[in-house]
Amino acid sequence: MNASNNNDINILDLPDEILLIILNKLDMVDVFYSLVNLNKRFNQLILDPLYIDHLDLTVKTSLDHNSPVDNQVFNQIRTQVLPRIHYEVNKITIASPCMEFVFNTVDYPQLHSLSLVYFPQETLLQYLTSIISNDNHFFVYFYDDMIFCRILSDQIAHLKVGIRGGIIVKLSNGNEPNLLTLILLLCKHLTDLTIGQFVGGNVNDSTFNLTSMRLVSSTLTKMKINVNIFDDCLYILHGYFECLSTFIIDIDRISGSSSNIDNTNKLPKLKCFSLISHFLTNAYDKRTVPLLRRMLNLEELTLLISVTTVKLPYIDGTHLYNDFLVQMPLLNKFTFNFPCLRRLTVHNLEPQNNKQHSSTLITFAELSELIFAFAHSDYVEEFLFETNIRLPRLKMLGITYESLAIVTNNFTNDAARFNCSPLRCILIREPFMDGTNFGAIYEMRQRLMTKIENLEVNIPANAKWTQNGVTVAGGHEQGRATNQLYYPHGLFVDDDQTVIIADLMNYRIVQWKNGDTTNGQVIAGGKGEGRGLNQLQYPTDVLVDKETDSLIICDWGNQRVVQWSCRRDTTRGEILIDNIHCWGLAMDEQRYLYVSDVTKHEVRRYQLGEKNGTLVAGGNGKGSDLNQLNGPTYLFVDRDYSVYVSDYSNHRVMKWTKGAK
Repeated sequence: MNASNNNDINILDLPDEILLIILNKLDMVDVFYSLVNLNKRFNQLILDPLYIDHLDLTVKTSLDHNSPVDNQVFNQIRTQVLPRIHYEVNKITIASPCMEFVFNTVDYPQLHSLSLVYFPQETLLQYLTSIISNDNHFFVYFYDDMIFCRILSDQIAHLKVGIRGGIIVKLSNGNEPNLLTLILLLCKHLTDLTIGQFVGGNVNDSTFNLTSMRLVSSTLTKMKINVNIFDDCLYILHGYFECLSTFIIDIDRISGSSSNIDNTNKLPKLKCFSLISHFLTNAYDKRTVPLLRRMLNLEELTLLISVTTVKLPYIDGTHLYNDFLVQMPLLNKFTFNFPCLRRLTVHNLEPQNNKQHSSTLITFAELSELIFAFAHSDYVEEFLFETNIRLPRLKMLGITYESLAIVTNNFTNDAARFNCSPLRCILIREPFMDGTNFGAIYEMRQRLMTKIENLEVNIPANAKWTQNGVTVAGGHEQGRATNQLYYPHGLFVDDDQTVIIADLMNYRIVQWKNGDTTNGQVIAGGKGEGRGLNQLQYPTDVLVDKETDSLIICDWGNQRVVQWSCRRDTTRGEILIDNIHCWGLAMDEQRYLYVSDVTKHEVRRYQLGEKNGTLVAGGNGKGSDLNQLNGPTYLFVDRDYSVYVSDYSNHRVMKWTKGAK
């Protein structure tokens, strides 16, 4: 029997969460123009406070706001939509063509966050000011009667600006107004500012024109900016921002100084600092180190720089400590771009004098060989126990039998299970090994390196389950806070009963620890909807690959399967499979990955790193025959490698045995 048209789905038959997914994949401009007032259900979804909380009026298509057609679109939104929602809007993302339609119509009393996308510098200057020239001087007047300027001045606390052409505007009359200075003068309540410049020209010139720049803000606590030279960074930190506690800066080049800006005054209020530079620098000792020594109360530090130095062939932890870390007693998180360490040998027979458990977790992401040639058992414990160190790719361990027996308490302590589970080889070099030792080592291998294959649980025939369930995650209505979920979909329960959830409409993966129902923790995504490697778009399923200590996520809205390391410093994922309308995931005992494709109506099996995969279910077109699927979603794979498929639009669950066609 072939599939019939009866299997086609009417869009209005879909549940609200699927309709919201569809709406969120469309330009908000198109949604407002085409669907508002179409019917009561669409109005309820589109005008819901959670949908309009962030008014994203950027458009993916090419719109000309001077054309009659596009004027009609924006005029309809201005007259029929904005007056109904303006009091619910908390954040607006907008491009320059839409400005006059959005900010010349209604006020936004709840608006506190604004993102201006890729504004030409001259256009932004016009919206911020009126400039009157008089010979060699210019005077700036703010439009107090403009809704836009009034909101900037009185309401905006979070501002993100993308500027095409740079911060300095070079006018034809020779004047050079500074957009950053104007923003700081106008925004009286600004606490979080991000400035992104898209500018060519000579990167050896200062971003700001330091001779005429005046930066002052008594409210700003966080700034993120990209600049040309290191002097720009020093100028920002020259005492003009008295409340600045978080500073994230991307410097094109770190080189010698061309000015006399002080680099010695302490920065006691700075708590978080991130420095990124993409070009190799030889000014690390003269410029970067003195700057870092000024940050006495720093709690988080990120350095992503490439350093060349004539004093040393490399920079290790001792050098970092002596250079500046010793000056930072409050530092609890430090990220630095060390080369990928793959082989480590430990030589130290002396015990640790102050054996302590640090709260810092260190992950050696690429370490595959660890040799304790002549090492005290304290160091064996420090590396093998997962309390402070993670070794997700450890393949070979060189160790003495005595040390291994001590730290594992004769192979009964499971604290080393995580780090030892990836092992493929244990090298024990001792002059003699009797049968007793060999048996203990074999037992240790079974405990540390293999999964449990047989688990017998005796459940009495008259066993009864409690009549009421308990909430383990969410339960505080739909929303975006850390104690809320917004249409949760697939989930994974870890060995310690931590629940990991694909939080669909929040574009994130969250974990909820066993017994803690107060708040979840975002472990992937959570950076808004988007295609960046640090973002997710409608994640539908998630699982944990314990071999690599990573999450595998079905990023449905981006049509890809991505992998995120579980390391605490992970900020982005990597693409495993692209161009796939994935929905559900499963992994068998041999670490083959199974992925459902709701558009091709099939399930494929992938070896990690493989792009095409092997068809294991469906693949015969959309339909209801026994060799077909219709919108397959979630999956399960048993020990016989049979695949169970939730066949969504056929209202059934299918079992496909290994080798079935």
